[in-house]
Amino acid sequence: SLGCLLRRSGQLELFPEQDRRRRLLETVDRINLRYGMGSLVWASTLKPERQPGVISPAWRPEGVHRSL
Repeated sequence: SLGCLLRRSGQLELFPEQDRRRRLLETVDRINLRYGMGSLVWASTLKPERQPGVISPAWRPEGVHRSL
C-alpha cells in the first residue's frame, strides 16, 4: 500500500470558491471601513459615462476633419 504521499496533512475545502469569495468580501469591507464607503465598488455597479461625439481640440488627426 502507499502512504505519506502528501507532506501537508489536513482536510481539503469542501467549498473553496465560497471561502475565497467570503475573504474577498471581507477585504472589500475592511478597505471601505478604513477609507470610506464607496472607496471600492464592483465595476458592474458603475454607470458608463457618456462620451461626447467630438475629438478634443488638442488632438487633431491628419486628413479630413468631420464632426459626428
